[in-house]
Amino acid sequence: MCQDLDDNLQPMKINDRFPRDTLQVCLWLKYFSAYEGDELRVRWFFRATQIHHDFFRLPSAKEGFKAFYLVREEGDALPVGEYRVEVAHNQKIVGQVGFSISPQ
Repeated sequence: MCQDLDDNLQPMKINDRFPRDTLQVCLWLKYFSAYEGDELRVRWFFRATQIHHDFFRLPSAKEGFKAFYLVREEGDALPVGEYRVEVAHNQKIVGQVGFSISPQ
């Protein structure tokens, strides 16, 4: 988890706790041994409730990286609390990570 990517598309401000004025959070992941058409599904949870989802069909490249962002449409800061992100590859959950927006 990070707050954004730099000009070289590498994660910046990697953490699992972000300040209360955070406008976006980024899940950066690297994939390998992939086949064209494989699917990645990302589900974002806030306090155990799904609040967003993303879908990505992998290109012909066997490896690469992809960034997924959680941003509020209104442009407001993300709510304070506990979050979880779940990643599935071809319908099978392959990982999850928790993070939080701290009240201070």
